[in-house]
Amino acid sequence: MNTVLNNINQSRYFNDSTANTKIEEIKKHLDSPSDADKLESMKKLIAMLSKGRDVSEAFPQVVKNVIVKNLEIKKLVYMYLVHYAESQNDSALLSINTIQKSLNDQSQVIRASALRVMSSIRVIDIIEVIILAIEKSVKDTSPFVRKAAAFAIAKVHKLDCDKQEPLIELLEVLLNDTSTMVLGAAIVAFNELCPQRFDLLHQHYRKICQLLADFDEWSQVIVLDILTKYARSQFRCPDSTMNDKNVKQFKKKSKSFYSDDDEEEEENGLYKKPLERDMFDSSEEIDMDHRLLLKSTLPLLQSRNNAVVMAVSSLYFYCAPSIEAQKVGKSLVRILRSGPEVQYITLTNISTMVTMRPSMFEPHLSEFFINSSDPEYSIKLKLEILTRLATPENIGKILKEFKEYVKNEDKKFVAATIQAIGSCASTVPDVTESCIYGLMSLLSNQSTVVVAESVIVLKRLLQLNATNEKLEKEKEKEKEKEKEKENTSTISKHSSSNNSIKYDNIILHLSKLLDTLQVPSARASILWVIGEYCYRVPLVAPDIFRKLVKTFPDEHESVKLETLNLGSKLYVQFTDSSTTTDNTIPIEYRNERTKEKITLMFQYVLNLAKFDQNYDIRDNSRMLKHFYFNTENTPTINSNIKQIVINQKPIPTETSISEDRQRFTLGSLSHIVNHTALGYTALPDFPEVAPDPSVREPIQRWIPNQQLQQQLQQQQQQLNNIFVDTPFYSDEEEEEDEEEQYEEEEEDEEEQYEEQNEYEDFFDGGGKKNKKKNRKQQHYDEDEYNQDINDGEYDGEGEGQGEDEDDFDELFGITHDDDQTNGVGGGEEEMEKLEFENITTKSVKKILLKPTISGGLGIDYCFIRIRDNEEYSCEPRYNIIQLNIKNQSTSDETFTDISITNKNLIDGADISEFDPIESIEPNQTIQKQIYVLFNSTSQSCKFEISFNKGSFPVTLTPIIGELLIPIVPSYESISQWKVEFEEVGEFKQVDDQCELGDQCLEKLNNNEGGDQNIGLMPILPIILESINLIPIASNKSKSKIQFASKTLLKDENIYVQIQLLKQQPPTVNCIIRSNDQVVSALLLKKLKDVLQK
Repeated sequence: MNTVLNNINQSRYFNDSTANTKIEEIKKHLDSPSDADKLESMKKLIAMLSKGRDVSEAFPQVVKNVIVKNLEIKKLVYMYLVHYAESQNDSALLSINTIQKSLNDQSQVIRASALRVMSSIRVIDIIEVIILAIEKSVKDTSPFVRKAAAFAIAKVHKLDCDKQEPLIELLEVLLNDTSTMVLGAAIVAFNELCPQRFDLLHQHYRKICQLLADFDEWSQVIVLDILTKYARSQFRCPDSTMNDKNVKQFKKKSKSFYSDDDEEEEENGLYKKPLERDMFDSSEEIDMDHRLLLKSTLPLLQSRNNAVVMAVSSLYFYCAPSIEAQKVGKSLVRILRSGPEVQYITLTNISTMVTMRPSMFEPHLSEFFINSSDPEYSIKLKLEILTRLATPENIGKILKEFKEYVKNEDKKFVAATIQAIGSCASTVPDVTESCIYGLMSLLSNQSTVVVAESVIVLKRLLQLNATNEKLEKEKEKEKEKEKEKENTSTISKHSSSNNSIKYDNIILHLSKLLDTLQVPSARASILWVIGEYCYRVPLVAPDIFRKLVKTFPDEHESVKLETLNLGSKLYVQFTDSSTTTDNTIPIEYRNERTKEKITLMFQYVLNLAKFDQNYDIRDNSRMLKHFYFNTENTPTINSNIKQIVINQKPIPTETSISEDRQRFTLGSLSHIVNHTALGYTALPDFPEVAPDPSVREPIQRWIPNQQLQQQLQQQQQQLNNIFVDTPFYSDEEEEEDEEEQYEEEEEDEEEQYEEQNEYEDFFDGGGKKNKKKNRKQQHYDEDEYNQDINDGEYDGEGEGQGEDEDDFDELFGITHDDDQTNGVGGGEEEMEKLEFENITTKSVKKILLKPTISGGLGIDYCFIRIRDNEEYSCEPRYNIIQLNIKNQSTSDETFTDISITNKNLIDGADISEFDPIESIEPNQTIQKQIYVLFNSTSQSCKFEISFNKGSFPVTLTPIIGELLIPIVPSYESISQWKVEFEEVGEFKQVDDQCELGDQCLEKLNNNEGGDQNIGLMPILPIILESINLIPIASNKSKSKIQFASKTLLKDENIYVQIQLLKQQPPTVNCIIRSNDQVVSALLLKKLKDVLQK
């Protein structure tokens, strides 16, 4: 009841009055110190956003509230930021530090939302920061956060495809997960990242098949598509005749849709023998993993999601044996009862399936009958499916249904039905005669559309039947030569009696329609029939030609062309002096008077057509004139004109759009639109030899720490139960049962809470969550508390409150004198100036071009850190890079004309290339300087090194430690460093702790003098060698060192402090503050990598 009332209360935010709230009023409340006003304003913003209103104007005020303590407000803020982060990139960057801190929040919803926001900020400069956040989230204890990490991987790949390799490594971690929530999202990311890398799926294939039913519905759709492609590339074809529609497949007799005949027949043993035989033949050589796929996907045919049913049907159609593919027919027919959009998609796919395997849907013939509520596009598809399903057994049922359709008032529907009747007649020759006479009865219809369509279909059927008749006669003539002469007359009489179609009556009936029928396509079809079969109506054909000659200038272009063809055929027939044959006019009708009239009419029509506006008609008339009358230049054609005009026409074939769609995969967008859509990949063919199946052996999966501990505890408990003797009915067991029951109740409550609708959760007042939190804290185990403290996920209520208050106060300009939360500690410990002379002027060398690749030319490089002397000077924001070019040829070859060519740089980047080197002798080394403006912290500069042996592509990658300038600030006192450090503010601070690696520990342990005040000094050279910083001050024990520098690209001061903590193992706390937050985050990662070596 409370839930219902709460929903009614929240619905007021979607009223028109709330949706029309002024943005200025909402912005004012967002700046209010009251959490209630902020929550109310955020709910209104989200409601307006969901109704399609642009509320991006409030983005700056919303960004300020990312630091609030209230979880309900923070959830709504993150929802807003996810929506607008892509369009408001610069403003979203202001909150990047707070969002990073939220990745350590106690709430899994906040951690996941923070990652969504970060990955939605489409700024390529922070891509390394996003990858760092994903690296942390893929090992989060919450599957909800790991799922968000999977989707973030796909977003990062869209932003920068060059980061594919590190993203694939993170994807492999997620594929090892056992949570269906995470695994489904990981496979979705796999489809975006590397859909052809099936080697990543081999070891997880069986796990995916077994857990497929537990995935969410939309993940199932993508997983089924990937598994279809996987099966087509990894398994052999299960049935050699699966795509042959001419092969008769086993099918049961037609019955009602919801029939129990299947169970009865199985019980009675009906169809048992043929079914077992076909199943054995089709699945004898199927791989066990292939069989596992088919078995795991079959239950999904009962899914409530139509897309899942369609995906399973596509998988069975392309990967299952023919007899098993028939199982999907009933499920596809079931989803036809959905909305019109789903019905269209389903019918489109069924029409393609029927063209290849009609037996799949023959038992469900009546499901494709037209309903009165069907839209036009569904009617066309259903009629096409019915014609494809027509067989001699069911043709009577189909034609009976068509007979009712032609009585419909919708003339377009009737015309489509007439086309379907013609298709059925051509598919099943036994009913051709009855279909022709049925169409003849429609010629008296009052609708010209119906009559015209009937004429067109009749023309096609007459041509088809006449062609078949000629083929039969040719076969009979061959048989006559082999048989005795006495049987010849009997056979010929028998063959002539088979054809009962009266062409004379049909042609005469059609010729009468020329006086009233005005549809050009129908008139053209009638003229073609009269011209083709003029030898059957020798008296009528000339008179029809006479009437058309009178109306020739007013006819349609298609009718004019057919009139020329009719005159051509009549002229050849009546002027031919050869003997009478089967397809020529009898000689008694070919008199001189008729010949003269036809010749004059034909010449008159050719003269009229010579000046027609249509160039096809003009060209056709000129060509015919040269063929028949001006034969000086065309004697050969004139002598063979009869064979050209009167010959055997090819059998008419029907082309369907469904047959054209066969080139696309079922269920794809390309299949629906019938052309290749963006991103479409064709389905691979089955391999002739299946790859090694051993690659699908599973591997040890990754288990989160808490899950691992629970498994170890369960295993230990099982061992104790085995080796400890207890009474059969003991009190301990009863107590354990009570404890287990209580734990199960707690888990059920937690699952219900976590799976609650996120939308209702966001608009909830927060009371339920607080009650749930208090209840959980009452039973919080001490070991879990310690584990959360170690993982950094539980900061304590008081500490988290203090941090939020400090962030809030700093945002509004409120400062505290007694600030001890920033980690500087300047008030407690006196700092002194640090003098360190061994500062390196060059970075570590890296290889640019290997001699094994270039054929002997080797190039390494290093960054020059000195910028203010005569030898090394450059413009601001440029890096100085020294190239060491050496000829390492093994054949003592001299290289010439060495230069930089074909630079491929991002916007704003630049390379000042060196002067070309004329020649370099064997074992000679030449140093050159280049000046590079990267203009990005992550994007590489690509170019080619060219010399006499060719051009070789190379890549210069920006190193975050070299994107700094060690400029010493003019401090009047050491305390000034702290003043500037605090001016930057904690809001722009990144910090973390890390344990020292082996290299740093070795330096600390080699302290021979045993000086307790040496602190971090032994590892200071390691830091300065990798990062271009300058030390400013330290405490007396040298356990805390402060650095200062400037960022190269944005010229912002950056302040770094490292402190050695008194704990084991040795741990260092790193704090970095700068207005350039991207460099701060990347520098923190670089510093941790150096210390952890």
